[in-house]
Parts: sequence; C-alpha cells; structure tokens
Amino acid sequence: MQDANWTNDSFMEDNRGKMAVFFHTVQVQNNFKTMTEKRPIFEEKIFLKKLVPGDSTLVVDRPMREQDIEEYPIEWARFEQKKEQRVSGTPIDVW
Repeated sequence: MQDANWTNDSFMEDNRGKMAVFFHTVQVQNNFKTMTEKRPIFEEKIFLKKLVPGDSTLVVDRPMREQDIEEYPIEWARFEQKKEQRVSGTPIDVW
C-alpha cells in the first residue's frame, strides 16, 4: 500500500515550486436533481489542477479540498480575483 502512495504530503512538499498549480471551475452534472427535474441540472464545482513540467502524462485534476487553500494560498488568491458569479442550472449548450 505504501508503494502506491506516491502522492503523499512529502512528495508534494519536495516538489513545491516545481509544479504548475491552479484552481478552475467545472460544470458537473447533479444526477439527483437531473432525475428530479427530468432535465440536465449542472452545478459549478471548483477543481485543482497540478501539472508537472516536462511530464505531460502526470496531470492531477480533481475536486478541490479545503486543505488545498492552505497548501496553495497564492494560487487560491489568484483564483478568487478572477472568479465570476455563475448561476447553477442547465447550460444553454445542453438545453
């Protein structure tokens, strides 16, 4: 099990400053609301993306965790400055 835990905290701290890290929003379908409304309902979720320079095969793109704000405060501040107010529901292109 420890061999598969390559993304542990010590790995991330060793590579701090070497990875490109940024927050972005993704429209994720809410299956419960979609079934209830009988139409596609999407909600905006914040994701964290990590890119390792020189290795295009290693890309981490996952939902944001609360601890990510503490680990990447500069990137979070940049995201907060650019964040737009969006309404949840059905996107026009899906309608």
